[in-house]
Amino acid sequence: LGSFGFSGEAADRRIGDLSGGERTRLALAVCMANPVNLLVLDEPTNHLDLPSCDVLEDALIAYPGTVLLVSHDRHLIRSVAHDLLEVRGGVVRRHQGVDDSVLTPSFQGGTAGGGPKSDPAPPPVAATRTAKRKAHQAAQRSDPPTARKGGGPATKELRKNISRIEKALAAAEAEVADLNRQLADPAVFNDHEKAAELGKRFGEAKDRSTALMDEWAEASTALERADQ
Repeated sequence: LGSFGFSGEAADRRIGDLSGGERTRLALAVCMANPVNLLVLDEPTNHLDLPSCDVLEDALIAYPGTVLLVSHDRHLIRSVAHDLLEVRGGVVRRHQGVDDSVLTPSFQGGTAGGGPKSDPAPPPVAATRTAKRKAHQAAQRSDPPTARKGGGPATKELRKNISRIEKALAAAEAEVADLNRQLADPAVFNDHEKAAELGKRFGEAKDRSTALMDEWAEASTALERADQ
């Protein structure tokens, strides 16, 4: 419950007193806690904040059953989906793997030449999620940017440490995204040994990314205190 925003006194509230968004988050928490073979999720990230989206993403990746997901959240689709079902003009078409050309807003089922319309390549998934996390955390800070520009030796060392962490975090998230793409390759499904190896590496990379994000948050807090 705490992962979905129901910690402390909020965990004891009556369901009838919850808002629509809170009920959505509670329903997702119940789904993740109950062992079922099939989950059908319709826009599950609606009304979720970024930390809750991360929890949902990790839970779906670890989920052993089948998930039928309807979503406009392209990051979530790229992160957890193995195949895509495109519903257009009364026809359902299956795409093996996650095809970015289907996810782009300009896709209109193909041009006169038979291929999908070109669309600028989206930013890397890892960079997008990292930017969102940083923006979310920055929005929660009360100190204006001008108050965090100390130039003492301790502050400079903290900034250097944060820069090091950010580089390591970018590398870890890039590895997570790359392994996720490899795991989505249909050819991997038939190679159980390779799938197991990639799955292990994926889990290790996710753990590194999470640890680095926690380290980055602690270092940023320390820098804010040093600048005060």
